Amino acid sequence: MQTTIAPLERHKALTCERLMRQIPESFKNEVTINHYARHFEKMHILAAHTHQRIVGFMGLQQHAPITTEVALIAILKPYQQQGIGLSLIDAAEKYSRNIRHQYLVVKTPYDENNTPASQRIAERFYSKVGFAKLIDLPEIWAGQSGQLMLKKIMCQ
Repeated sequence: MQTTIAPLERHKALTCERLMRQIPESFKNEVTINHYARHFEKMHILAAHTHQRIVGFMGLQQHAPITTEVALIAILKPYQQQGIGLSLIDAAEKYSRNIRHQYLVVKTPYDENNTPASQRIAERFYSKVGFAKLIDLPEIWAGQSGQLMLKKIMCQ
């Protein structure tokens, strides 16, 4: 399957929110969806296109002069496990290098939407694409149990 990755310039919030709502097994929490929807317009969004349809996206944020954060990856269920996540990570690394950032980080929370099994899947994916575990932070957000894991890769 031919997939292209390109920046999403228009209608970021609407497009990304709609896609998230098509993945209820990953995005059950309305508060989480609304939180991201408020921030999509400020993010650099990379969209995965297959047959002229957006089937996934990644939201990137700049938090420090040398660090890009992968704020969110969402891929429609029928398109998962087909290399789209890897293509999005590759595009994020290129974007980070182009803006002269040295680090690419990602946070993966444990919460009611993220079971330990799905957490292990996320950790295996990020490890496979070169991320290393940086730190575990228990109960980082009020009202959420579990841990927030930060992972980091050096972009060279």
